[in-house]
Amino acid sequence: GPYAFQSCHDLRGVRFGSSLKIIDLCAFNATGLIEVIIPDSVESIEYGAFSYCFLLKAITIPHSVEYIGNFAFFQCHALKSIRIPRSIKEIGTTAFGFCESLVEIHYEGGIEQWQQISKGYDWCLYTGAIVVHCTDGDVEL
Repeated sequence: GPYAFQSCHDLRGVRFGSSLKIIDLCAFNATGLIEVIIPDSVESIEYGAFSYCFLLKAITIPHSVEYIGNFAFFQCHALKSIRIPRSIKEIGTTAFGFCESLVEIHYEGGIEQWQQISKGYDWCLYTGAIVVHCTDGDVEL
């Protein structure tokens, strides 16, 4: 639920149940997670779910996810690259804001599909020089 593990700074890993549908509001905010594999049952990553996870280096987002909420990965300083499935319909405001190391997004669809995703205001504010690698070419942000 909301704030479930917030500020558990020593939390380095997590295993999710196979029936989980939503990673809730600030559920892992300010934890010590390093790598996260989200199960195929998840449809939504909510507001601030992984924000302030300064050590988070890798996250696997499955094809079941359609929504990445506002501030979902805000200030995940160690995150350099992320794979986004073509199932994503919306990326919220400042979802990847202040992820200074983020320089690559691997999108599993084409450029036109990438451009059709609803992206919130400053969704990638203060990130690295991001290149989105699509199946049919690259987009520089």
